[in-house]
Amino acid sequence: MLQIITDRKIASAIIFITILLLFSSSLWNEFVWDDQSLLKKDIFTDWKNIGTIFTVADTVNPGDNVSYYRPLAYITFLFDYQLWELNPFGYNLENILLHALVAILFYLLISKVFNDNVLAFLSSMLFAIHPAVTEPVNFIAGGRNTILCAAFLMGSLLLLVYSKGGKWKWSVFSVIVYSLSLLSKEQAITLPLFLLFMTILSKSEEVKVKGYLITGFFATTIVYLFFRAQILGVVTSQFDIFLSHEKLGLIASCLVGYFRIMLFPLKLNIEYMTVPLPLLSFNSIAAAGGMIALIYFSTKRNMAEPLRISCIWLVLSFLPISNIIAIPSAPVADRYIYIPLLGMCLAAGYLLKSLHAKKQTLATSLFIVLMVTLGTLTHARNNVWENEESLWMDVVKKSPAKAVGYFNLGVIYEKKGAPDRAIKQYRLALQKDPNYVSAYTNLGIIYHLQGLTDKALEQFRTAIQREPDFAKGYYNIGRVFQSRGSLNQAIEYYLLALSFKPDYAEAHNNLGAVYKSQNLIDKAIEHFQTSVKLNPKSANSHNNLGAAYMSKGRMDEAIKHFQIALAIDPNHAKAIMNLRFATSLKAY
Repeated sequence: MLQIITDRKIASAIIFITILLLFSSSLWNEFVWDDQSLLKKDIFTDWKNIGTIFTVADTVNPGDNVSYYRPLAYITFLFDYQLWELNPFGYNLENILLHALVAILFYLLISKVFNDNVLAFLSSMLFAIHPAVTEPVNFIAGGRNTILCAAFLMGSLLLLVYSKGGKWKWSVFSVIVYSLSLLSKEQAITLPLFLLFMTILSKSEEVKVKGYLITGFFATTIVYLFFRAQILGVVTSQFDIFLSHEKLGLIASCLVGYFRIMLFPLKLNIEYMTVPLPLLSFNSIAAAGGMIALIYFSTKRNMAEPLRISCIWLVLSFLPISNIIAIPSAPVADRYIYIPLLGMCLAAGYLLKSLHAKKQTLATSLFIVLMVTLGTLTHARNNVWENEESLWMDVVKKSPAKAVGYFNLGVIYEKKGAPDRAIKQYRLALQKDPNYVSAYTNLGIIYHLQGLTDKALEQFRTAIQREPDFAKGYYNIGRVFQSRGSLNQAIEYYLLALSFKPDYAEAHNNLGAVYKSQNLIDKAIEHFQTSVKLNPKSANSHNNLGAAYMSKGRMDEAIKHFQIALAIDPNHAKAIMNLRFATSLKAY
């Protein structure tokens, strides 16, 4: 049966259609997790920002302490915004199509390198529907860069294969495409090492790469690292060359997690409980044994080439995600193994094909069982990504000891106008982590909105006890005192908030409002101006600044800021009223 898959066009079409059908339900999934925070950035709203994209770090929130530089993913978001604005359908469609592109390029690469369409089809189909790919496909903010990186890596390798026979232009294009993979995600950085070790260890001349080409790949990497350092100020963050017992235990824990996700993808999760393992534990020894086995099979003389190449690929692609250099977002995530998974699927495809040569019926049956099982798991996992609530309910179910799941459910219920359900989830989060200051903060905000100011103050004060430099805690205490009319106390706490976070736009705005109510108009203007400078998209701040100018008789400036406020929010009632009043005063 498997022998009928010998036509590349037919095989590619089957892979493409399979992915479209399997992920079709994802088309209507909502933005989840960090999607909204990232995709609402102003930088994606105008093509004029395309140059700026190459000069900024990839962060979800301003001030995030990360060292990600992934401009090509940002360019795709810029493109998406022009087509779809913030309609999730278009973003989901592009991720699905990009995943299909990776799977087809993977198929063409294996077919070309080994001249074996059956091996290529088996390997690429296993990759196409593996449940671990659901995270990069469904998580727009965190998955787009991974899929782009894999697509450019496959394209670079495919061009390198086509350069055999003196077609030097393909070699140049291969290096260029590799540079695009680096600009998509840092994981691409191991490709030159892969080419080097493959050339040294492989018995087949077909997969060996000329020395000058390998040098070109390494040179491109050096240029990339230099350019990255100029943009970010560092090559990488959190690098500690000393491998302590704790770090080695964390690396072992991560490797165990990756092997489990690839081989037994039954309980996938966006929030794994990853803690350092004791170095002499069974899992640590198993992780070390697995890596030693991969290295051994990479160097074994009589090893089949597909297995050798898959082992080399796995060993090297594990390096960037092993936490030798700490990963700021999470130690382990499904999206991290999207690229290593290619190597595992090549090995699995080879073993299936070898079995097929001896026992066709068994191999065919096993392949069908794998397709049905993996496809069913993937379909079910796609449904988990339907919306924020389904995603975080899954986290609570699979990681009940982690506070973050309960906290995010609380945020969801709060947005839905269900404060009692939100309070329940925040309390559960605090049971799991008594130092979770954001949960205290959100609880306090709900109590404040309900008029329970004493209970609100209790939560905010607990937050700053747990984290004494938590600016938002002092800010919220200031808000409570302001609402009570205790203006001097409100000023005290707003100033404390600003002492810990001088660029706190909301604190400047509220402090300005307190000063204005005390008729200290010059002080109020000073803080409103700072607030507008820090957050020029705040209609409230512009309206407040305009009102302060109006109090000083500076009508032109007042009208200007009322108009800006209404440009931001055309339904801002106070700005509408103030603009009419200022206009009439000016006319009078």
